[in-house]
Amino acid sequence: MSDVAEQVQTGALWRTCVDLGTSASKVSVCARAQDGRGPFLHPLKIGSFTGEPNPYLVQSAMLFDRDRIHFGIRATEAASHEECISELLQSFKMFLAARDVEESLSLKLKRTTDPSNLFTQRDALTLYTAYVLSLTERAIKREPRLSNDAHISQRRYAYPIWGPDTKANAVVARLFDEAQAIVTELGGDLVEADSLAFEVARASLDRARSKPGFGRVEAGVFEAQAASECHFAFATEIPEFVLVFDMGAGTTDFASFRRAGDGAARHLEEILVARRTLALGCDEIDNVLVAMFIDKTPKASPASVKRAFWKRLKVRARQLKETLFREGVCHATSQGKKMTIRLNDLYRDKGFRDFKASLRGAYQDCLSRVLREALAAGAQRVDVIPAGGGAMLPFVQNMLSSPGATLRGQMRLRVHPNIPGWIENGDDADRLGPIFPQLAVSLGGAIAPLRPSEAHF
Repeated sequence: MSDVAEQVQTGALWRTCVDLGTSASKVSVCARAQDGRGPFLHPLKIGSFTGEPNPYLVQSAMLFDRDRIHFGIRATEAASHEECISELLQSFKMFLAARDVEESLSLKLKRTTDPSNLFTQRDALTLYTAYVLSLTERAIKREPRLSNDAHISQRRYAYPIWGPDTKANAVVARLFDEAQAIVTELGGDLVEADSLAFEVARASLDRARSKPGFGRVEAGVFEAQAASECHFAFATEIPEFVLVFDMGAGTTDFASFRRAGDGAARHLEEILVARRTLALGCDEIDNVLVAMFIDKTPKASPASVKRAFWKRLKVRARQLKETLFREGVCHATSQGKKMTIRLNDLYRDKGFRDFKASLRGAYQDCLSRVLREALAAGAQRVDVIPAGGGAMLPFVQNMLSSPGATLRGQMRLRVHPNIPGWIENGDDADRLGPIFPQLAVSLGGAIAPLRPSEAHF
């Protein structure tokens, strides 16, 4: 066992949790309670070194273009240039959601993403993980509230719908080992350089496969459990029944838990019949917006013009969506013509209405399953926890609070605020409040108690 491994296993105080989100990645750090003090829990500013719009978020994006690999916001910026010949790679965490994980990771990236045909899906995920780990190490060194041994913290990662006993989690642990080897070898080049040369990345990946590092992975934590634990991290009471609604970029996940145990042994136990993943998330709104703008182009526009416009829209879609929900209107320009979409236009669009109906149907189905369990147990209330970037959207808030006839007057429903009291009343409320649903998984994953099957040590 290496010296670092022994330090981590025999009592390192600190723990980090990495959430490789579909839209943005986040990392939070937790110090275990000691000397009568409660645990320290806070997100790390991993986005502060590369010009990300928010210091706590790093865009989950890569671009393989003309012999260079770009990461994060640099990838999205490079993809917006006219001379870019490759498609932006996003939502790559979903490579791990395949039925056969090993086969999925062994596949080459699409030619439209990697025209060189040099890299596999595993390579992309390993390189991006190395990028996030490199940012994490820098953020830890920059954070004055962390002690000197925080840099050898145990690591956790958040996993979505695949179970903790499956091959996927073992694969992720191995990816972290290989990513750590790349961080050690390339050092600041992953962060300081605007991009990484194909040949440098390929050689480093090959060496990491044959001689991996020590990724310090303690465990994987189920995302929905992490979101719940985050909301109740410093609460004196844990609700008896909880339904988590986690709307991310690529999927919307539902999971439910019942309170189990007493006193210090209290924990959340999953109700498996209420677990569900809907293959629709915030990206679906992006797709609807793009289609609405394309429909506004003149019928006589050449196909090449429409393709170029579509490409620009795909890169800007998330930004357009944020502007639309924040200001009620967004604009795009093609061939000198300014096009406008208002929020009411989106709400009237058939594609959006179909998406909203699917979302509501899945929510009502999962809520009904939880209600049956709660009624059988004689409970009086079900608590709903909103998580993920989509939880902030007004139509989602309305849906969660108005579940229709599902309750039938038999049960109270309490929809928790997007921001729990321990954040809202803290010193960082102004900075963390607007993005808290996106941070909840990494925060909760860092502080959550482990189930025995989740630990890798």
